[in-house]
Amino acid sequence: MGKHIGSDHLPITIEICGGKPASNARRKSTFSYKKADWTLFQQSLDDALQKWDENPPYSATKANSVLSSAILQAAKKSIPQGSHKIQSAWWCQEVEDAVVHHRLAQEALKAYPDDDTKAQAYHEAAAKAQSTIDETKTKLWREFISDSAGNLSSAEVWSVIRVVDGRALASAPSSILTSDKCKKLNSLKLGVRTTW
Repeated sequence: MGKHIGSDHLPITIEICGGKPASNARRKSTFSYKKADWTLFQQSLDDALQKWDENPPYSATKANSVLSSAILQAAKKSIPQGSHKIQSAWWCQEVEDAVVHHRLAQEALKAYPDDDTKAQAYHEAAAKAQSTIDETKTKLWREFISDSAGNLSSAEVWSVIRVVDGRALASAPSSILTSDKCKKLNSLKLGVRTTW
């Protein structure tokens, strides 16, 4: 490790032999029904089940297995899949840019841990990312207070406080929080990114 690494809570790697290897967590992909080709789905399902009458399943369990498999195969052929992270209400392009710049500076410092210039760039990028997040949250909160004062229940107010503070995940979409700088907030769930 270089002289600059270790001062900003970077992880320490420890190797322990034994046990099962850790699996990389992946977000669960979901079907995008709005983009589905339903004609292809119907055709694929019909093709998969055309032998049903000639050779019917001998039990309810087998019938369930054959039908489920046919539906899943047809869906995989005709319905696109994808996954996405839940965005924070305060997450916008300016925050994204600052966080990406911070990560790139961190990678550069890891590659050259003794480089004073890269260390300085990393610390500046980290400070900029944090201040951008703080400013965006503050702006969002001020807009919320000025637009919604007196119109919300205390439960709704506390829900927004927890979301902006990063302590909770709201379960439903909301248009309570908006921002001229972050136009997309109106349609996002009030989720939080736990790490940036």
